[in-house]
Amino acid sequence: MSTVFVTGSTGFLGSHFLINFVGPRFDRAFVLIRGASDEIRRNKLLTALRLAGESYRTMPDLEALLSRVTIVEGDISLENFGVNEQVMSALRAAHIDQFWHFAASLNYEEHRREMIKATNIDGAMFAANFCKAAGIGRFVHISTAYTCGLGNGPVPEVLHALDSPFSNYYEESKCNAEHALVDACRANAVPLTIFRPSMVIGNSQTKSPGGSDTALYGFMREVRRLKGALRGMTDTIRVLGMPDGEVNFVPVDQLMIDIGLVLDQGLADGEIYHLSSDFCPRTERSFGMICEQLGMDNLKLVPRSHDAPLNKLERVLEDQLSFYASYINSRKQFERKIPRSHGVTDEEFLAYVAEGMKHLPPEEAAAH
Repeated sequence: MSTVFVTGSTGFLGSHFLINFVGPRFDRAFVLIRGASDEIRRNKLLTALRLAGESYRTMPDLEALLSRVTIVEGDISLENFGVNEQVMSALRAAHIDQFWHFAASLNYEEHRREMIKATNIDGAMFAANFCKAAGIGRFVHISTAYTCGLGNGPVPEVLHALDSPFSNYYEESKCNAEHALVDACRANAVPLTIFRPSMVIGNSQTKSPGGSDTALYGFMREVRRLKGALRGMTDTIRVLGMPDGEVNFVPVDQLMIDIGLVLDQGLADGEIYHLSSDFCPRTERSFGMICEQLGMDNLKLVPRSHDAPLNKLERVLEDQLSFYASYINSRKQFERKIPRSHGVTDEEFLAYVAEGMKHLPPEEAAAH
């Protein structure tokens, strides 16, 4: 049994990681959390763990889990996370084996570029230096399969070019962070492993979002917000995309199984792993199921080669959904070292969407 340090533990993936691996795989975990008091920090963690835990068929024993967790007050936007030397000394004495960096900003807008950089790139550098200062033996970085940027076809498990065209600054920042971490960890003599999840959705056991409000659920929420503006319209409203493409959705519990497979094999320095599904519904089908569940059957996904120019309303809609444009215009195949053992059928995806509907804000609130 070993010890792990985790950032982003109050987020979607970080909370599921703690539930799945602290106890069975890691004897103890140190987690970095911001907050004005011990009580606030503990409540933030407990809330995230409950949301994640409730998505499993059997609710995990959260008290037993928390007994193995030590909360460290800190902020990834600060050098050494703002942790003082006394705490740092205690961390070195704990002989922590692995550092798992989940914390990231999912923002993508150009006007937030500096904030995204501060979190996704500068924060990753602070994390690498903190890992060395705390004497932690290995760095594991959670990136995204979409560091490859635009383009279709096979996506290898290698570093992608920094001058590639990207769909948005989120993807670009994560690609930059990977390159920066490779250099920093090499300079610090700390082994580095990179995991790249695709579009993570809820738990396959219950189809519950499990604490996620981004990816599929963010797209559903954005479309729902537009419903008020489209109310009463019966004409077809076009959304540009790739109907015969595929958005690669991976259930969060399956993603954790994939992580476990890599841990069983042993983490290797410099390796990159895609955590993705073997198959998913075609984009036209998944888009249609979302619109049907939202009661917006007049939205239609059409190819970008469509002859007729978009009207004013369609251009507004395209702007509102700009973050998701790269996903609904994609036919990427993510190569994997680990065996492909799961996917998402049409019927399963419909169940994810139906369950996700229950977790959206009320329609009236979403329309404003």
